[in-house]
Formats: sequence, structure tokens, C-alpha cells
Amino acid sequence: MKLLQRGPWFYFCFSIYPLLALWAVNAPNTYPSAILRPFLLTLAGTLLLFFLLYLIGHRHILWAALIGTIIVMLFFSYGHIYDLLRHSNEAIFRVVGRHRILIPIYGGAALTGIGILARSGKGHKPLPEQLPLYLNSIAVLLVLLPTLQLGYFYLSSAYKHRQLSHTPVLSETLQIAHTDQQLPDVYVFILDGYARADALQQDLAFDNSGFLRDLKDMGFYIADCSRPNYVYTMGSVAALLNMEYIPELKEKYGNTSPALWSFAQYSEVRRLLTSLGYKTVAFRTSYARTEILDADILLGLDQPVLGLQMLSPFESLYLKTTAFRVLSDFAYKAQLSAASAQAPTETGDLPPDFVYHVTLQHFVLDRLLEVPDIKGPKFVFAHILVTHPPYIFAPDGSILNDPGYYMGDNADAVNDEYRRQGYIYGMEYLNSRLIPVLRNILEHSEPAPIIVLQGDHGFRDSNRHTILNAYYLPKGYGNLYSSITPVNSFRIIFNDYFGGNYPLLADISYDNDGNAVPETYPACLP
Repeated sequence: MKLLQRGPWFYFCFSIYPLLALWAVNAPNTYPSAILRPFLLTLAGTLLLFFLLYLIGHRHILWAALIGTIIVMLFFSYGHIYDLLRHSNEAIFRVVGRHRILIPIYGGAALTGIGILARSGKGHKPLPEQLPLYLNSIAVLLVLLPTLQLGYFYLSSAYKHRQLSHTPVLSETLQIAHTDQQLPDVYVFILDGYARADALQQDLAFDNSGFLRDLKDMGFYIADCSRPNYVYTMGSVAALLNMEYIPELKEKYGNTSPALWSFAQYSEVRRLLTSLGYKTVAFRTSYARTEILDADILLGLDQPVLGLQMLSPFESLYLKTTAFRVLSDFAYKAQLSAASAQAPTETGDLPPDFVYHVTLQHFVLDRLLEVPDIKGPKFVFAHILVTHPPYIFAPDGSILNDPGYYMGDNADAVNDEYRRQGYIYGMEYLNSRLIPVLRNILEHSEPAPIIVLQGDHGFRDSNRHTILNAYYLPKGYGNLYSSITPVNSFRIIFNDYFGGNYPLLADISYDNDGNAVPETYPACLP
């Protein structure tokens, strides 16, 4: 009790609470290591502010803590309030949710709070003696809530991951025969948002036939009428890598069913291949839920603890919830007014959060050229986000310097025209990089590999229910068919290559509400 009553702990608790709360909300998509740098910088900044206020306030600890708390609370709430007002359904709130109006309001609130405390410091209404105790108690409880939430999440996740990694979901149909023959490498490429050729032509007037022709020349089979089982990444990837639809997959685990992203990271396909002696090779991406963190070989960028030239997705989100949002928005608008829509620039001109995304996509595509040199049979999984917002790549891989491509909500484009053009640019660049990668894999793999090249979903609207779906299978394509969906991909592969006995499931595409969606594009209608 004395500790709570005497120290200004509330100041530091209120300072760190926004970071903990944001982490708790985003825990499934955030590595604990991503918290280290923002935590250190937040702690350093709040300590410096406290020290300055302590000196200004004639070395009065409580006064410095109270003034600091007002500043900290306003600073860390600005981005949240701005977004809340900006997306309000009421016109009056949207008007208030503009920097030129919200900044004076926040400034006035800060001056008012500081003025009241300054008057009390001069003896006009002394502060209550129990105030530190009340504030410390509230602040400690506030910090305790996200801390407990995080503890529960990571402990329960660890338990469920362990359960998932030790329990083959489809063991009753598993008949994989061990053989002395050399096993083929297995590659899975998830191309985020990559739609089907007929949908691209009809909806975006984009002709992707050149890329498909290159794939066919290399020996790939193109499933011309393929659709995703789910129109969101985690559902689509979970169905592919577990060979089951989500309701049936979760039903097998009942009340102990892991989170959906666990089924992607600790999948049935991976467990079966591991049992045959395969090692897992995976990549870090800017989408943590599809990263296989305990892969035998995990390839990713080295990021300095204190270097700010490149921000992780969580760090970018954290900054946008604070008053730094003002600086980033003004910088984007200034850049937008001066930019030309197609003039490329270097990553040094980009905001740090986009530098991370750009550098990481280049890294994945570059390192894929080296993966065939890894010895032994390997299961290679790569989730590539070039065709996912932010739409930042020009067709030649340089950077679009017009923020209209990426300054919208959630790093999306500002309107449909920017979105369509940015998506097409990204697809053209990705196509140009994938062909050399695939050729290199085929040329340097012995025996010939198995390759699954698949979109997780399409672009938007009706074409979101279409995907690129291409296979390289050395034994031929007699069991493949044009309307195959991801849930049946590895059922056929395991049956044809590893002695499996998996019956094929109905090929269904579901919307976000779990409703089956029929085919709508003319060439693929029954």
C-alpha cells in the first residue's frame, strides 16, 4: 500500500498501457519481438519527458507525473480518436475528425489540464493527499488487464499448438508408404489476391495470357476455373494445408480447437511431410499469421533494434494511433500534391513502414532463387504479398511515388482507379519475378519437384471468388481438373506421390458469412 501511495507509478503505467493494449488486440498477428523496439523508445521518451517536467516544476515529482500523464494520454489517444471521428456515421463527427480542428481541441485540453495543475501548485486548491494512491491503483489495474489477456493468449496458444503438432487430423486415411527413392521437394507459393485469368480480363481488362503461357511452356497445369474455398487468407490457406473445410477441421478438435491461424502454421500437410523426413523452409512476411515460426529454416530480414529506417507492421500501426499520425498524414498529402502517378523513386523516399514491406517482398523473391541449393527433401512455403495493399510496385519493380496508390485506409489506394492500376502493376512485376524463380527451381531440382502456385483469393467483388491455381506435378496431370479448389490439391498430391487414399471433397467457395457462392464467369459456368 505504501508503494502505491508514494511513487508516481501511474505516470509510467499510463505511458505503457497503450502499447500493451494494442499488442493484446493484435497478438495473433504480432511477434513478441516486435514489441521490444517500441517499448524501449516509449520508455525512453516518457523518462525524458518526466525528467524535463521535473526540472521545470522545481523538482516536484507529483506535479511532473501529473502533467506528464496529461501529455501522454493526449499523445497516445490522438490517432484512436482521429480514426473514430473520421469513420463516424454522423457528419458532424467527421467534420471534427480533421487535423486542423482536432489539433486545437487537443491543444486546448492540454493547456486546460496543465493550467489547473499549475494553479494547485501555487496553493489555490492543493491536490488531495490520496491522489497518488487512487491513480496508482487505477493505472496498475489498467496495465494488468492487457497483461493477463496476453498471458492467457500465449499460454493457450502454446497448449493448442502442442496439441495440434502431436495429433494428425486425418490419420485414419493416412497410408503414406516410406520408400528408399529420393523424395521430391514440395513448394507451395501463396500469391495474395491473385485472381483468375478470365476474371482479370473481364473485370480489369488485363490480359494475363502471357504469364500463363510461360507456365504451360515449363510444364505447369493451369486449373482455368479454380476458385478459393474461402475469400480470406487464413481460411483459404487452412483449407489448402489441412485438406479439410474449416467446420469439419474445427469439429475434430471440439472445444479445444486452435485458432484458425494455427491450422496454417501447424498444418496436416506439413506434419505428414515431416513424418517422411522433409525439412520445412519458410519465410517471414508482413502477415504474421501465415509464418511458420518453428520451421527448420526460417528466412527473413534482420532488423536493428533501434534503427528507424524500417518499421514492422505493428510499429507502423502503433505510431498511427499516436499524435505522430499528424506528421505522417501531412507528409503523405504533401507528397501526393507533388507526385506524378507513374514516376518511380527509391525506397529512401518512402515512409519507414512501407520500406519494410517493399524490402521484404524483394527479399523473398531473391532468396527463393537460392532455396533449391538446400540439401535434402524440403517443404517450402512462401506467402508473397506483392499483389496485396499497399500497391507500391511499378511493373519493373521500382517504387510508385504517388501516395494515391497506398495512402487510403489500411494502406489501400485512395480510389478504385488507383487500386485497379496498382494491382495490375503489382501483378506485372510479380509475373516477371516468378518465371525466373520457377525455372531455376525446375533446373536445379533432382528429382523433379512438386509445385503448387495458388492465389489465396481474388482481387475484389465477384472476382474475389476466383484464383490462379497452377500445378507442376512430374508424374502428369491425369487426376487434376479445371475446377479444382485448394482443399483437394494435396489430397491428389498425397494420393499420387505418397501412397495416400484420400477421397476428393466437393469443390465449394464460401463467402465471409459461410454461404456457398456459385460460379458466375461465363467460361466456367456448368
